[in-house]
Amino acid sequence: MKFFIYLLAIISFSCHPKNDKNSREIPQKKTEVKTKSQYSYPFYLDNINSQFTATAELENPDLYPKFYDLFAKYGYEGNGYCWEGHIIQILEKVKPNLLKEITFDPEAGSILIHFKSEQSQKEFAKVLCPIFSDLKKLEGFVKNADKTRIDN
Repeated sequence: MKFFIYLLAIISFSCHPKNDKNSREIPQKKTEVKTKSQYSYPFYLDNINSQFTATAELENPDLYPKFYDLFAKYGYEGNGYCWEGHIIQILEKVKPNLLKEITFDPEAGSILIHFKSEQSQKEFAKVLCPIFSDLKKLEGFVKNADKTRIDN
């Protein structure tokens, strides 16, 4: 038993950092996250460490009744998958080259879009925000969309 206590004491003292002149602290690397956000209705445009995204929180009270009702009028759920399908079809008509620059990450209550560059993010906002800000203009695209290509 004495041996066990002696061994425990040695281990305990050897695990504590020394406070003498020969000991040194290991510097901790701090990661700085650079974030820049901008709201461009209905998307939040983000730049987090040069990763460019756009997000629409579809359950947000400002978006939910407005867009849900419009999509429901034409038999769509209005979820992130629905938005993805409509955005793709809109871009195919008005800015097809932009589709090569983006990837989608849709969910039930939101859609996240990744861009290869800040320029493609800005072009996306320039093209789509005016369409989504004008429900009549958006409705023209929604009612003429190919329903077989929309994941509801």
